Amino acid sequence: MIAGFRTHIVVVLVGILAVVGYRHLSRSRSASAAGTFYEDAPDWYNSSLEESELMERQEQSSCGPAQLYQSLFVEGSSISSGGIEHGDAVDSDTKVQIAVDVYLPCDYVPGSKQKYPLFFHMTRYGRRLSVRWPFSILMGTSINTRSKVYVSTFVPSGYVVVTMDVRGSGASGGSRTGDLLSNEVDDCVEVLRWAQQQPWFGGKVVSGGISYDGMLAATLAARGLLDVALLVFSPLNVYEELAVPGGVPCRGFVNPYSYFTTALETATTLVASDVGPLTFMTQLFFNGFIEGPAPPTMSGSLYGRNEIAAKTRSHVKEHSHNWNIRTVGENVQVKDDVAVRKAKSNGLKADYTAAQLGIDQAMIQQILDSQVKIMSYSGYYDSGAIRASATLFKAASALKQEGQVHVTVGPWTHGIRQSSSPFAEGRHMPGFLLGVDLLRFSDYALGRREKVAGISTSDEGNDAPLVRVFELQSHTWHATNTMNWASPTQANSQLDTAANNSDVKRSSMTEPAHHSFDDNAISTRTHRRRQMLTPNDKGKSTSVTRTLSSSNNATSLVGIMSRWNLIQQILMNPTYTNIRTKDIDLDNDYAKFTIDLTENEDEAESDRILFGMPMVRAQVRVRSSNSDNECGAEASLFFYLLLQDEFDHKKEELKYLTETQLRLGHRPLDSIDQRDFTQANFGRLSLNQYYDLEVGLEPVRFSWQPSRQKLVLLIGRHDSANFLVPHPICPDGQEAEMVDLLDVSVELPTVVA
Repeated sequence: MIAGFRTHIVVVLVGILAVVGYRHLSRSRSASAAGTFYEDAPDWYNSSLEESELMERQEQSSCGPAQLYQSLFVEGSSISSGGIEHGDAVDSDTKVQIAVDVYLPCDYVPGSKQKYPLFFHMTRYGRRLSVRWPFSILMGTSINTRSKVYVSTFVPSGYVVVTMDVRGSGASGGSRTGDLLSNEVDDCVEVLRWAQQQPWFGGKVVSGGISYDGMLAATLAARGLLDVALLVFSPLNVYEELAVPGGVPCRGFVNPYSYFTTALETATTLVASDVGPLTFMTQLFFNGFIEGPAPPTMSGSLYGRNEIAAKTRSHVKEHSHNWNIRTVGENVQVKDDVAVRKAKSNGLKADYTAAQLGIDQAMIQQILDSQVKIMSYSGYYDSGAIRASATLFKAASALKQEGQVHVTVGPWTHGIRQSSSPFAEGRHMPGFLLGVDLLRFSDYALGRREKVAGISTSDEGNDAPLVRVFELQSHTWHATNTMNWASPTQANSQLDTAANNSDVKRSSMTEPAHHSFDDNAISTRTHRRRQMLTPNDKGKSTSVTRTLSSSNNATSLVGIMSRWNLIQQILMNPTYTNIRTKDIDLDNDYAKFTIDLTENEDEAESDRILFGMPMVRAQVRVRSSNSDNECGAEASLFFYLLLQDEFDHKKEELKYLTETQLRLGHRPLDSIDQRDFTQANFGRLSLNQYYDLEVGLEPVRFSWQPSRQKLVLLIGRHDSANFLVPHPICPDGQEAEMVDLLDVSVELPTVVA
């Protein structure tokens, strides 16, 4: 008994320390949060630091930080309506109850004629969380973790912030039959209409947020309801960018995300075995401090004895019927596979396919037609996030609406929570003031500011730098008005046309005699551009062959702390970007190629910059002992671009730059080698037949010194920590026992620094 009492005392003491730490870190809008990560910081970055410091001084000298003004239930749309966002919904008289919080500037006087622009925030991750006793003594009865950054920056600057729990989450009622269905979006529209009828509404609407929150904002933009959309690491094509990139089911995203959202939506325990590693403080926070969603009252516990707390508990029970994205990992292989089947219980009039997960091309067109101003953020270490930014920017450019979409790309994990640059020592805070940057762009887009450094003008005072991109290793920011990064599903990679002395240089790789850092790459011929996975005209190859055997026990190169496990990033665990070669079996699990970019000594001395999407080309052949199988064989390949420093004292490390993966049966379309990942364009691979392969890695920008740093390409068969081995689509299909790689080459979009 005494031992148990001591344990409780220790937990409480640790909890108090954690609370103090939380309250200290929650103030991290300040310049101190940025640190000194960037070299030669641009003017826009320095001005954002100055603005943050000014806002803190104003808070201290005026009426103080933003406070919760109103919390209530607002009626949403019909509780049983379903329908895909692109189709019809089923009507019902019963309305779902949506939990809403309102934050007003401290100078607002009830009954006055003061008007403010609105920041509208929709989330499925909890607008506020209820805090257990006794921790509530120090933290208050509830905390705001999801919208705090918007409240702390927009409200003191003269905005109203309205934040809501979408149906099937937080304190709101109803259940989720899928993501971004029309009933969920209709709820958001109803709450927005309610806000627009309030006496303080000034006529302008800004909306956005991190990840799914930004996707919800995109759906409202498609309906023409927004003036500004802030899309922070918000995917568009969920199948290709997150759930099944390259046609390979991504367990690193789907499984942890499924367990994490279920724990939040049903107020259950977060378990390490479900989501991956959890620190002691993370477990204490989610399973000790937090008791569930906060009821929509100004104060009070989820387990209070009042009517609103009881209604909230009833809502949480309804969430147990929510659709779970884990069904995508279990059942979806191609885009036309069904993610949710129509049924009376969910109100769907048609099956919900994997292609409808996210924001499709028709909705992108609607978003751009609405003339909404967009800022899209993405990072090098978050899934395929850069593709979403590039897709929006390129679509606007194609419509000659170049000023509509702005893009910021940095060295960040999901939501700009950390910098994971392999060239920075230790763990780093992101060094970027997201809230201030969102505010500055919103003010500029709404006409509240005429000029904003880094948004309306570049450091040199030229036209707006629509794209701000971070360069790895040099730790510098660069601005441009173009973003010609091809999608990884396209074979044609272009360099930023605004760059000076630019060229797209194709370099060849040779097969080293053995796997060591002392292997010298010998330049070989480059081969012509080929279409992806079409039978080779020559029928055979005379090149050196590297054979990759099938082994589900192959060591994962990046492990669970990868760009795909967004939950680990949300929990502030660093993405692992320094690869220790002693931990992987290069000889058996990977084919290693050293890239030779130098043709003469002078060229070797010049620093180089890669900006865009590296392309890999090869010939592939699948083999199996069962040569009579008419279904042929299937295989996936994983490609990693790494950097090796010849003079680094840590010679056993390779620095991670970028990657991609491809299930080889997905065929290209037409002449641009773009895949649609549908059943119709998935083909079996005949055994012992040579195919021409062409694939693009995720975009990246970095600088390096060819005289002492070499680029390395690793190609493997499996990444068991992050991806599943897909079930053969052909009923009698099989996983290829061996994949032969021949005539491998790479094309790099590079410039001389």
